[in-house]
Amino acid sequence: MTRSRARLAAPVAIALAGGAFWLLSHGTGGVSPLSLRGYAEAIDHAAAPLAAGRIAHIAVHVGQHVKPGDVLVVMETEELELKRSTARLALARANAELVAEEVVSGAAIARAELLVLRLQSTQMRDRAQLAEVEQQRARLEKLAEEKLVPLSDLERERLKEVDLATSVQVLDAATKGKQAGLGRAIGGKAGAVQIEKRLAPLREAVHIREEAVKLADLAVAEATVRAHVEGDVSLILHHEGDVVPAATELVRIATGRPGRILCWLPERQSSSFEVGRAVKLRGLPIFGASFGGRVAEISPELEEVPPRARLSPQIPMWGRRVEIESWPSHPLVLGEAVYVRL
Repeated sequence: MTRSRARLAAPVAIALAGGAFWLLSHGTGGVSPLSLRGYAEAIDHAAAPLAAGRIAHIAVHVGQHVKPGDVLVVMETEELELKRSTARLALARANAELVAEEVVSGAAIARAELLVLRLQSTQMRDRAQLAEVEQQRARLEKLAEEKLVPLSDLERERLKEVDLATSVQVLDAATKGKQAGLGRAIGGKAGAVQIEKRLAPLREAVHIREEAVKLADLAVAEATVRAHVEGDVSLILHHEGDVVPAATELVRIATGRPGRILCWLPERQSSSFEVGRAVKLRGLPIFGASFGGRVAEISPELEEVPPRARLSPQIPMWGRRVEIESWPSHPLVLGEAVYVRL
């Protein structure tokens, strides 16, 4: 009886030894000298509002595929809309003040040009009259010497001459000193420059109001949280009606490169891998199908291994991150565990 049991035990021991060797070579859930556990790449992207507020609407659900620009969450915007309306009213008022000042400035320049033209006309008329009066006075002096005209006529003509000469001298002095608009350009380019100087502060005020409207529009637009990457919604952390601070994560989007596997090479084996090395991978089921891959990247330094990839989650481990390109027969779920055979 003992011999028969021994005969039966020998094949069983051989089978167990072979099974143990196979498990060790294909991975058993931990890290062995022959295998590692890797995980399909999963990158989490947080979507958050830039300002504090109350959530008005959640536009997505868990598992939904989103693309950049898709609406994820809409925040309440009543206060922002009020600020935008106020900014637009201020802009309209600034534009109205600018237009009114343009009209007033244009009219002021026109009035100044008219006054200058009148002064110039008076100057020309007085100069012409002075020349005529001088001739008339000279004739009267000759006639007065001959007693042909009364002296009173000559005196009136002399007074007129003095009056015109004084007026001409005043206008000539103003022209020489560039006073009262005489002797300098009023309209045309000079007038445009003067108007521009008066309008420059108002134009700057309009520009400031325009920027305020842009900021208000931007605040309203940013109240809508949009996806900035393409991926799947993996988590919704808040719900409609919640009041959240700025930069609070509302929705999480998971992404990953197809077939990209991440694993961590233990520190004691940190020099045994090299980029381009071929590896074998297999799913967690014991009799799962294997598929090929190659080492694409290796981190240049040791880093702390995530708890999920440790032998014991409570015991810290350090290793080099290894990224593997693989070609599985079916797409891997983000974060799916696989065995990596060295």
